[in-house]
Amino acid sequence: MPIVSTMLRFAGGVSLLCGVLAILNPLATTMAAVTLAALALVLSGAIQFVSGFSEPDWHARAPSLLVAAAALALGLSILFHPVAGARALTILMGLLQRPRRI
Repeated sequence: MPIVSTMLRFAGGVSLLCGVLAILNPLATTMAAVTLAALALVLSGAIQFVSGFSEPDWHARAPSLLVAAAALALGLSILFHPVAGARALTILMGLLQRPRRI
């Protein structure tokens, strides 16, 4: 049996186990997802903040720094208030998934 097939079977088994655990404990799953989203926002905001200073002039630098500050603020807010962050992310996903008229 090729090594790739074995690795895919292992990854599938781990995914199945994690999915079952997520169904059995939705609160922990929600908090983990919210924490990961907050950490992603903080990390992307920090990286964008640092890269914003590499722009040559303020016309390009200001929008980059504003978006970085917003991402950092949102990420830190969600990290410090995870229940409110979960509620806000749920509402946002609901709005993004609503049916649109053609």
